[in-house]
Amino acid sequence: MIRAILLPLDGSEHSLKALDLASDLAEKHRAKLLLLHVIECRALPASLREFIGMEHLAGPPEWAREQLLGEDIVRAAHEKAQAKGVAATETIIEEGDPAKIIVEVAQRENADLIVVGARGLSDLEGLLMGSVAHKVSHLAKCTVVTVK
Repeated sequence: MIRAILLPLDGSEHSLKALDLASDLAEKHRAKLLLLHVIECRALPASLREFIGMEHLAGPPEWAREQLLGEDIVRAAHEKAQAKGVAATETIIEEGDPAKIIVEVAQRENADLIVVGARGLSDLEGLLMGSVAHKVSHLAKCTVVTVK
């Protein structure tokens, strides 16, 4: 029985395809759909970035734009899932290493299934070091479905 489905979203084409599948599964099984966006950590610690933003030492900080983008991504996914008949959704925005955070959230939320896009918006480092989906499939304790 599937009670909770975790769907990591980055706005990529594959994550939007994963949204369709996860929504269909959540609606069919009456499962809770957890919509997760992970903001990748940058070189500066979060506390320093927050200080820079509060003191207006720079223009709008990149992490603030990423936070707003993440909110837009999960809000649009929430609306699409509800339109497909998903009764229960929860939006989550976290910061850190995407694969690690996805696995941690899956464990914390007792997800029975993770539905993840095969390729996200990763850069060259992602190609060289391995995709987030690949890492999640190896680290997660629950079932992982990768959507192309």
